[in-house]
Amino acid sequence: MDEMDMPFGIAHELISSSPPMEVPLMNEADLGDVPNDTEVLSSPLGEAGFGVADMPIYNRDPIILASGDDENIFNFQPSPIKEGTTLDFELPADYEKLTPEEISRRKKLLNDKRIQAQYTKVYEAIDVEYARILESDVSVNKDITDWAQNLLYETRFIIMNYRIDDIPKAEWNIQQIRARLDRAKVSMDLTWSWGIPIIGWAILWFSICTYFIFNPNPLFELLGLNLTNDIYVTELLVKDIFLRAMLFGGIGGVASVIFNLLRFTSKRAYDTEFTLSYLTKPFMGMIVGSLIYLIVFVLMRLLGITPRGIDISSIEEGSKVVLFVALTWGLAAFAGFKEDLFFDLLRRTLKTIFRDTPSKDHTPKSESPSSIDMSRA
Repeated sequence: MDEMDMPFGIAHELISSSPPMEVPLMNEADLGDVPNDTEVLSSPLGEAGFGVADMPIYNRDPIILASGDDENIFNFQPSPIKEGTTLDFELPADYEKLTPEEISRRKKLLNDKRIQAQYTKVYEAIDVEYARILESDVSVNKDITDWAQNLLYETRFIIMNYRIDDIPKAEWNIQQIRARLDRAKVSMDLTWSWGIPIIGWAILWFSICTYFIFNPNPLFELLGLNLTNDIYVTELLVKDIFLRAMLFGGIGGVASVIFNLLRFTSKRAYDTEFTLSYLTKPFMGMIVGSLIYLIVFVLMRLLGITPRGIDISSIEEGSKVVLFVALTWGLAAFAGFKEDLFFDLLRRTLKTIFRDTPSKDHTPKSESPSSIDMSRA
């Protein structure tokens, strides 16, 4: 009987009873250019996409050694497996939930070489992306890891259940994960190089706005404006209240800069595309503050709350002025913080008033593919 045809138990007995043989150990030089496991995971991504390396994939298959050491009867050596040869493109025979027509249709699709190639890419990319999540620094961010692993779970479900119609969704999942992990890495690299200067910019404008809120006279002198002792003059634009409304709006913009910077850097989502937005938020806050002044003044005058001419000739009139000032400055600060929401509300109001209609060349917003129904086979 040939040694290769022997049952495993007989072969093991013969090996154990025979005297130990000296087997030359194989060193790393004898392996040639065979990469180790770490090199396979960190190798550059190939043109095939989805994280598939442009080289054979190596696994470790057990082989029997001619040795008397029972504790080390199995040894693991690298053995190359060519891409695409480990997958079985045959539907299981016990697919009870599928009709014969559906089984026939899926089998026909599985015989298509192009579909087999795409199926294999997705199949191999799942483990690659799982490993990338765990090996990268982004693994400390729970939101990203949960989101990415949920997409990989859905992708694995598609592959395991031979959902051929959902292969495009599986590819989309893989591409989304790769893009998100790339953005997370770029965000971490740019946090310190851009984050510190932006925070310094915000602190500078906070100091300027705070100084002129408590001491506006130098600013009035710089602008050539005369501010009388009685600031409550009989005119629409009260300079002192208007100026402070602008400055409070600027402080709201400064708060928005710091809040959004910390928010997006903690989510590994900082993008230099929005650097200009961070730099201009204090100015946008000032513009919003000036608009808030006009809106509040007009509304309170229409409601009869603001005294005519904004004078303080009586206690009742003085309390109305205090209400007007507090409401104006408070709303200016809040609107400066959420200036994007303020302008969006203003835009929708103007569209409603002027009956604005979308242009004919308006392109509808594209939507992401919906999640698959995993309740069916």
